[in-house]
Amino acid sequence: MNKWLGLVVGLAISGAAAAACTTTTADKYPTYDAMCTDVATQECQVAGTCLVAAADCTTARKKVCLSVASSAITSGGRSYTAGRAEDCVNKTKDTYAKSLITPTDLAALADTCGRVYAGTKAKGDTCTSSYDCTGSLVCDKSHCGDKNEKKKGDGCANPGESCETGTFCADSGGVKICTPKAPAGTACNVTTAPCIESARCTGNICQPKVGIGGTCDPTRETDPNSDCGGDAPYCDAALGNLCTKGLQFAAKAADCAAYGGTSTTPPDAGTPDTGAAADTGAAADTGGGG
Repeated sequence: MNKWLGLVVGLAISGAAAAACTTTTADKYPTYDAMCTDVATQECQVAGTCLVAAADCTTARKKVCLSVASSAITSGGRSYTAGRAEDCVNKTKDTYAKSLITPTDLAALADTCGRVYAGTKAKGDTCTSSYDCTGSLVCDKSHCGDKNEKKKGDGCANPGESCETGTFCADSGGVKICTPKAPAGTACNVTTAPCIESARCTGNICQPKVGIGGTCDPTRETDPNSDCGGDAPYCDAALGNLCTKGLQFAAKAADCAAYGGTSTTPPDAGTPDTGAAADTGAAADTGGGG
């Protein structure tokens, strides 16, 4: 009798232990409001540098984060994925710990945080952003598709088929083909004949990109930084659309304005490029990117 009783108790204890081991850990950020609180805190590592009160900074940045969340969920039809939220917070922490935040840094951060809001669109469904699509699908030609880079001369008609650097997907006799982009000094159109990556299309001619301190137009192409190049790849709206090295924070700096600050004093835009690359008089071409 005692043996059976011991066996029953032992099995009960073992079962309880097994159940405890399989208990799912609660998500650190069960709501996007909770995530946005910590995202704002990490962005506001710059508050001291900007001479801004931490509370003013976190209030301003949380408002931005909540607006992004609302847009993704309400307008984009996406859903908050709590399991991905910590990646966004950690990426924000690493990014804002840098003294200079480049466009590459900002793009990586946007991608990590964008994936917190999961899309539901399947392959072939219409989309406006890759984040609308499920899994690893990308939004291309307004439809979700598998990402597939094509080389010069390859067909590129299907969603997801993007062309390698230096080429774009052009219509050739009713067939979509990866075609070389226009070189510097030649005629261009941002939609039908875009320039190579080192140039910009202005005045319908491929011209050198704007250098540090030069004026840029963030609406010219789909990439707001498309006018800027060299050591100044970032079109800084806080400075009135000037090409700079990236987001730079300093006491009363212009980039601090969106972080609870009030000044628009440039931190260090650099010496304006006075050569042909700093052409600021051309009319903006607001066509789509190629």
